[in-house]
Amino acid sequence: MPRASYSRLLVPKKSGDDAVLGLVYLFEPLGFETSGADLVAFFRDAAAARGAGDALRARRVRHSLTTDIPEGDPLETYRAASRPFPVGRRLWIEPGESGAAAPPEGRILLRVPASRAFGTGTHASTRLALAALEDEALDGRSVLDIGTGSGVLALAAAGLGAARAVGLDTDAEAVIVARENLRRHAFGDRVRLYAGPLDACSGKFDLVVANMLAEEILPEAPGIQARAARRGSRSALGRDARARGRGACQDADGPLEAGRPSHGGRMDQPVAGTRLLIAALPGAGESCRIEGEEAAHARARRVAQGDAVILVDGSGREAHGRIARTTREGLDVDVESVRAAAPEAHGPIHLLVAAIRSERLAWIAEKATELGASRVTLVTSERTQRFRANEGLVPRLERIIREAAKQAERARWPEVSGPSALADALGAETGPTRLILDPTGEPFPAILPSGATALLIGPEGGWTQKELETALAAGWITASLAAGKLRAETAAVAALTLARTALDRGRAGR
Repeated sequence: MPRASYSRLLVPKKSGDDAVLGLVYLFEPLGFETSGADLVAFFRDAAAARGAGDALRARRVRHSLTTDIPEGDPLETYRAASRPFPVGRRLWIEPGESGAAAPPEGRILLRVPASRAFGTGTHASTRLALAALEDEALDGRSVLDIGTGSGVLALAAAGLGAARAVGLDTDAEAVIVARENLRRHAFGDRVRLYAGPLDACSGKFDLVVANMLAEEILPEAPGIQARAARRGSRSALGRDARARGRGACQDADGPLEAGRPSHGGRMDQPVAGTRLLIAALPGAGESCRIEGEEAAHARARRVAQGDAVILVDGSGREAHGRIARTTREGLDVDVESVRAAAPEAHGPIHLLVAAIRSERLAWIAEKATELGASRVTLVTSERTQRFRANEGLVPRLERIIREAAKQAERARWPEVSGPSALADALGAETGPTRLILDPTGEPFPAILPSGATALLIGPEGGWTQKELETALAAGWITASLAAGKLRAETAAVAALTLARTALDRGRAGR
């Protein structure tokens, strides 16, 4: 059996900076390390390594590329050779496999094995952000980590005492890696992770940290400001983010001044109550009984009499109340108020997906919920295997969607329907934007008009020419993704993210 090989790309210290790191990351390296002060990236795919080299050459960045190195997995080799190291006054990073000696007394252990997700604590910007978190009084506070990567900053915040930390990243694979990292920590249950753009995350936070490139941070500045809990909140962006892209904490009175909420209030506001699903919301002043799985979930969250809870039924409203009493069979909730969640500013997004393997459909359903899709429809096509187009999938997907909505703190979640024949699905959509994803189409629109948007994702093997012609005849437009041909679940997440961004641009008149 031939031995596995990999490629090694080295960028000298004088040529390396954050922009170069971001450029190389686009070609999906296995991981990064530093050799002295030089940046080294490892690739399993030699073609991807050559692509990264070509991109650096086009920008006249000095580099050295070695391909087809006949050794074991370089990421595993790096992990095995990695040694734990201190960061700041209180943190201890273990970037290799677990099993090393316990950290020095008084230090908090963060196990973050090297991976494709950025942030193992070796990069200078990550160290600066970690050290900045140490300077904050985080006990009982909430933290938002934008561009979470490996989740190291969100984990550090939880380890340093934050009551709640949320990690957000547009790279779904990075979020999967970060979830694995959460399981390595006893305090990982205080961290929640989401894949999607910034506007997919709602709520206010006492501290916002964004260890990202300047060109990524600056367009998000209004959204970051909107998520700061009040004046006096902090933003980990750096005073010279415009020049260098990364930095440490600064007062919100700096370039990103946080606004005071209209309701006023204190900085030590409690974390929102446990969210529980219910068939139909009661009215304000009424009581309801919670039993079964949701009661078990409440017990797992250790709710007690008098604790605040939030009830949701998918209607777009939330019932806020308190536990009146608990029993072995369930619990009673007294509802104090019922509030309507903010509507989606850009209109509904309908995701239509050709029936594929059930575990992939489940992942699509979860991410579609997190990204704010209003409907998910299973579609049959010429290349759909019959046993995959099964109505029995719908109840399972509905359960997954409800759980995803609860974790993502959404008051409404997608309806699930199908399987529908492709011709029927094409004819049922009448909104202003109807896009069928195919590598031969025009680039995905940068701007979309407000209103209903439909996105159609193809099966394994893609659409047939006849199906594409049928879609075009029905008024649909073919659109392609910049990354080329993708697996259905990846294409679904990418299309939803791009559609939300394009709709926001259209609403803003850009």
